[in-house]
Amino acid sequence: MPDNYPLLLLPAASTADRNTMGRGGSSFKRPSADRQGLHLTPKFAALQAAFDAERLRLQQVAPAENPEFVVVFETIGTIESFAKAVAKVPGLEWLFESALEQIAPDEDFFVEGKADKALSGRLFLLASNQQALTEILALWEHYKANPTAKFKQGLNPWRHVFAQLKDLRRWSVQDRIGTDVRAYWTDEVAAAPQSVRFEIEAWCYRSADKNQDTWTKIEALVHGEGGQVLNRALIPEIGYHAFLVDLPPPAIQAILGGAQPALVLSERIMYFRPRAQSVVTPLPPEQGVPAGAVGGEVGGEPVVALLDGLPLQNHSLLAGRIVVDDPDGWEATYEAKDRVHGTAMTSLIVHGELDSGQVPLDRPIYVRPILRPDAADVRPRRAERTPTDVLLLDLVHRAVRRICVGEGGEPPVAPSVKVINLSIGDEYRLFERELSPWARLVDWLSYSYGVLFIVSAGNCDGRLLLQTPRDTVASLAADARATLALRGLIGSDVDRRLIAPAEAINALTVGACHSDGSQLGNVPGRYDMLGPNEPSPYSRVGHGFRRSVKPDFLMPGGRILHREQLAGPQEVTTVEPVYVPLAPGHRVAGPPLPGMPNATEYSRGTSNAAALASRAAAR
Repeated sequence: MPDNYPLLLLPAASTADRNTMGRGGSSFKRPSADRQGLHLTPKFAALQAAFDAERLRLQQVAPAENPEFVVVFETIGTIESFAKAVAKVPGLEWLFESALEQIAPDEDFFVEGKADKALSGRLFLLASNQQALTEILALWEHYKANPTAKFKQGLNPWRHVFAQLKDLRRWSVQDRIGTDVRAYWTDEVAAAPQSVRFEIEAWCYRSADKNQDTWTKIEALVHGEGGQVLNRALIPEIGYHAFLVDLPPPAIQAILGGAQPALVLSERIMYFRPRAQSVVTPLPPEQGVPAGAVGGEVGGEPVVALLDGLPLQNHSLLAGRIVVDDPDGWEATYEAKDRVHGTAMTSLIVHGELDSGQVPLDRPIYVRPILRPDAADVRPRRAERTPTDVLLLDLVHRAVRRICVGEGGEPPVAPSVKVINLSIGDEYRLFERELSPWARLVDWLSYSYGVLFIVSAGNCDGRLLLQTPRDTVASLAADARATLALRGLIGSDVDRRLIAPAEAINALTVGACHSDGSQLGNVPGRYDMLGPNEPSPYSRVGHGFRRSVKPDFLMPGGRILHREQLAGPQEVTTVEPVYVPLAPGHRVAGPPLPGMPNATEYSRGTSNAAALASRAAAR
């Protein structure tokens, strides 16, 4: 048996507490049926009144329409087999379920002996028409009459829902328009654009006809506000139905000011979202290092695919080692000077960090560009970003299908691929409790096509707050600085949440550790704050879905130096990272520099860490 595997040191086994917030025998105190009747009967009456009002309104404009609302059931604890019970109520459709944490206890729901302890529960979102509401009201009356009586076969979970129901309401404008899209709209309007581009995430129904009807209705509502729908994506397997939309700034300003046009009142809309996008801002070009000689045979079919920017195919380190697939024809407008991120990631997958002198992979790498230069950027190196005229998830979905099963009747272009590298993420979508659509897409594609996604955890600011007075960092010993930096790193976890799709379950999420193979001399005023292999200050970290640990592991991401920030309170010190294409970091292939057509430069980030993980997977 091979003896060259590392020894894994695992913690001693311990007994975990079972979740006692279940359907029966739970430790939390629930109100009596009479108390629930006093609390919930007015809420059911309000739902019925809303249906009646909507029916009267539709009789004036669309008599054939049947009113339909999305109803929210908020429960304390869990409800077993509720989805099956929902399916047995005619006119009711299961749409979404969400975990709830830190629910404040009240006089009805609390933990006995621990009245201040927060509770957990679930949020169930169901599409309901009048027929379904009538059925639910009949079940409710049955429960009120005899809370212990069993319901008809398959409907018994409703009894537990009514016993544990804390709130009942319609899905509202406040649900559809969250703080994230409000902040996004405010920033976009302030930039005085001709139009504001964002996403609408609609409810995804089981019925294809109903999804088509949703498309027709949302498009009409957008046109009614003077806007247009640019792109639509429907992926039923992950419950995703989305629209990329342009609206005039005055329409957005009116919504921000409190107006509620028909668009924001539409029962077919789940969320308004910032436009999903991934942007990579390059470092300014400086001095580079010429690429050295590279050898080794390359052959066979690719096992690694990189979805990223377009690399430099003719760079001496990459020529003959990559297979570029550019079905959208972006190469014509993708200048060599802008091909930074894709070139760096390809270089790391093929060679590892160049300062370590590793053997290059002997198989080619498949590369599909999903980033392109920002046409509005006037800097010497333009930012690379996902395109603004398509839905990002639709682009990724089509790219992976093209690799694995083909698209448009064509065969797959790289069926040998088993590892897909995603060194990008959506900085507008921080993980909270539920998987983002992008994470759900990654999970489903991984399961369906038998591929491993390796995803970067995402980068954050990297500033550190040190509990030491200003102007004292230079006089501290290296180990004292490292201790302060590590404490500052731990204290900043709340600001370093994962970005989509890093919370995906079936993917391997890679964070960065403070490590590389470069040589670094003394740089006055700049400090190497952390010890080797400690978590990098720019690497995101946090709980994943259902409080799983993320990232799954760390890989070298390249060291970053810090300098003391000049402003701030006297009693503490803030150090900020210094981003330059110079050591320390990973030396990678880069765009040409004057007199140096095959240049290399230094970079760092969780993108690098993910690329090195993909290299390890390929080996």
